[in-house]
Amino acid sequence: MPAESEFVRSIREGDDSVPWAVLEAEVLAAAEQALRRFPATGALVLECTNLAPFSASLQARFGWPVFDTVTLVNGFYAALQPRRYDDGVSWNL
Repeated sequence: MPAESEFVRSIREGDDSVPWAVLEAEVLAAAEQALRRFPATGALVLECTNLAPFSASLQARFGWPVFDTVTLVNGFYAALQPRRYDDGVSWNL
C-alpha cells in the first residue's frame, strides 16, 4: 500500500473513522497497479493482516485466488484437526 494512502495513515495513527469504501478503493487500486506491473500473476498473497478483510473484494474484482492470513490460519488448523468421514454421514458417490 502506498505510504501516503489513508489505509497506511489510518493504521499508523490508529484512526478507525476512515470509511470502509475509502479503504477498499485504495486496496483495489493498489492491487490493480500491481497486476498491471506483473501481468502473469496467478494469485494474490496478502501478507499484511490488515488486508485480509479485503480478500473477497479483491477476488470479486480480479477473479484470482486470494491467500491471506485468515486462509493461512484456517488451512493450518484444518491440517491439525482433519475432518472425520466415518461419522455416519451418508455417502452418495
